[in-house]
Amino acid sequence: MTKYVLVKSTPETLPKNCFVVKQPNFVEDIQELKYKPPVDKLMTANYLRSALEYISRKYDDSFTGTSPLSVNDYVGTPYSTSEDVAKMVYAMIKSKRPDLIDLAVEYQVKQAPFGTKLIYFTGSHRNIIAFDKLGIESIPEKDVDYYLGIRERKQKGTF
Repeated sequence: MTKYVLVKSTPETLPKNCFVVKQPNFVEDIQELKYKPPVDKLMTANYLRSALEYISRKYDDSFTGTSPLSVNDYVGTPYSTSEDVAKMVYAMIKSKRPDLIDLAVEYQVKQAPFGTKLIYFTGSHRNIIAFDKLGIESIPEKDVDYYLGIRERKQKGTF
């Protein structure tokens, strides 16, 4: 049975049958977007809408094509990298549609290979809803070695 552990950072060498799920930041999604950002380095409404639609379609199966997210607050905002654009998109999603962040975590969890025993989650404790929804239990970080069979528990008492 797959379990997850909430950690601040992942181990340098990932044990066998483990998978890493990171807090969504949407940088990769912005980089995958087929539309190029404005060349004058000032954000436009059309680009933000296309980014939000792409992200919504990728993570939300029930997305109907209309988005409740307003892009007007970010139109004309200067940016220099795709990370800057992703920060704007993340702020919009976090304020108006935080369920999309949970859906992005769920999407990553579903990408874990068959036979994954432990998922390291480096996100916020606020975004563990996806694990609960999928029936994946948590374990404390101190019990990871025991769960993976790296160390054995010491037996207490005499027999």
